[in-house]
Amino acid sequence: MTRILMSAGYSTRKWIFASFFAAILGLIDTAVLIAQHYRIADEGLMQRSFCTLSSFIDCDTALTSSYAHVMNIPVAELGFLFYAVVAILCIWALSSEKRRPSILAFLFISCGLATCFGIYMTLRVQKETLDDYLEETLQEI
Repeated sequence: MTRILMSAGYSTRKWIFASFFAAILGLIDTAVLIAQHYRIADEGLMQRSFCTLSSFIDCDTALTSSYAHVMNIPVAELGFLFYAVVAILCIWALSSEKRRPSILAFLFISCGLATCFGIYMTLRVQKETLDDYLEETLQEI
């Protein structure tokens, strides 16, 4: 992967900095989702979150769905852990020229798997939301 980036004229250090920045944004995002998750657990859905855009795009629905936990661990906490590992690996890649190619390969594979997991979870929650919406609509008719 490093050779591909270098042959295209890209600096791997720039990609690592970009990945580190994305990991920091991911840490912030998942920290907010963790706080929202525990607020909902304590208070219920009395107040809608900032990311409730419609009945179809709704973080609260995702956080309260049956898919919000994996083995009783909130998915947002798993995301936080993932982004923390990515940030640490980026720092390690910047400091270790010798190990950089293997670290970048691991980051590429793990980020690809995390993306697939995120897409899968999004589609599952959206399907559940759409099923509920269709059921309510059919009951009204």
